[in-house]
Amino acid sequence: MRLDRALPDRYFEMAEDTGGEVADGLPGALRDFDAEASFRTRRSELDLNGHTNHTVYFDWVLECAPDEIAVESYPVLLDAEFLASAKRESVAVRTKKISGSRARYDHSVILSATGEEAARISVTWAKI
Repeated sequence: MRLDRALPDRYFEMAEDTGGEVADGLPGALRDFDAEASFRTRRSELDLNGHTNHTVYFDWVLECAPDEIAVESYPVLLDAEFLASAKRESVAVRTKKISGSRARYDHSVILSATGEEAARISVTWAKI
């Protein structure tokens, strides 16, 4: 759930404006993508229910940024929708560069065993 829909306005009064626009829902699973990387959930990344901690999804997608972006930029906006729980299993992260004024990449996290989409994450980067 988007925070701006769940929290009172006063929560955002001191928030810094990143200049990025948050999409009203991310696009569906990426079928047309530029790159795909595989990851396996480690035991240390699981919560008490055996589900992958949501922060791990961000680790995976940030790892998928091209080297020239990761070295010369930093993430300023993360927009995520969590759709299914990854357990101790392999996932594929599909990445697509979105054209625009800032470097933005959309990602689909796919459960390798079932092909089910576990998360959609968009990352906007800014130059250092």
